[in-house]
Amino acid sequence: MKYLIAVFEKAFNLLKTILYRGLMDSREKITLLGGGSPFIPSMIYVMLENKEVLEDSEVCLMDIDSTRLPLLTKLAEEFSRRANVKMTFTWTTDPREALDGATFVMPGYRIGGAKHMMFDFEIPMKYGICGDETAGPGGTFMAQCTIPTTLEYCRMIEDLCPDAWVISYVNPTNFVADAVRRVTKVKFIAICDCFAGFAMRTLPVWLNMPPFERRYCVNEDIRPRAIGVNHNTWLVDLLVNGEDGYPLLRSILRKYKESREKGVPVSFRGPDDFTMRLFETYGYVNICAYHCHMYWEHNKAMEIRKRIPEASLLG
Repeated sequence: MKYLIAVFEKAFNLLKTILYRGLMDSREKITLLGGGSPFIPSMIYVMLENKEVLEDSEVCLMDIDSTRLPLLTKLAEEFSRRANVKMTFTWTTDPREALDGATFVMPGYRIGGAKHMMFDFEIPMKYGICGDETAGPGGTFMAQCTIPTTLEYCRMIEDLCPDAWVISYVNPTNFVADAVRRVTKVKFIAICDCFAGFAMRTLPVWLNMPPFERRYCVNEDIRPRAIGVNHNTWLVDLLVNGEDGYPLLRSILRKYKESREKGVPVSFRGPDDFTMRLFETYGYVNICAYHCHMYWEHNKAMEIRKRIPEASLLG
């Protein structure tokens, strides 16, 4: 949940930037597509933290399955009451009703649910190809399911709320964002939690710089910058206390590897062997090497995936 809070904080920082530039009115209608998702409480939590720009706004939870919507709406209302923030929460299964008049839209759905996610892993592996929900054949499967739905929503947005900003948490992020860019005029920003989790917790642990949960990931003492595409992203720049932090990071990780090779206990969980090999080869840290392992070491990645329990694959 802490990773989710971090990424949603990044999303709402984007939202605040837009609002502070005067592009929107102070009272917003924020539509959450996939409003029955377990991620919703984290999103509501972060909205309430940003009361200075979101108070008096409406948050509409939309999902094609209404099962969780009443409960999540009541939960959001209780969060709002306890936080002493005036915010209206509604729910619907009608996407046109949800999008009508929206100023921000936040997609967060998984077409086919957990069952189809397992297909993305299992079907490629059945034919000797390492599977993943966002990379390789599995990522293509997921894109073929997700893109048509996302484009359908985007056409509704063009019709019902053409000035709305869309901040998407839908995978596979780069496939979806590129499709939207190619065929719609929607203002669409695609985000992921990999960098947020890495910057918020992993880097402080590696650098031994508590607190190890750094909110908003913009602390002046640790300033990371990454580039790349979704699930193949590299830490290209690191400032620690205002100075180049990569020499320090290289020294720490080199000592970590030496200690592991000698069987000496280490005080923190460092990068796995593949991440270290990439680091030594290219000189930069890949922040989510798990997803792209198959592209460098397919057979090793395949053996690792075969040993992972199904529940772990589903997160």
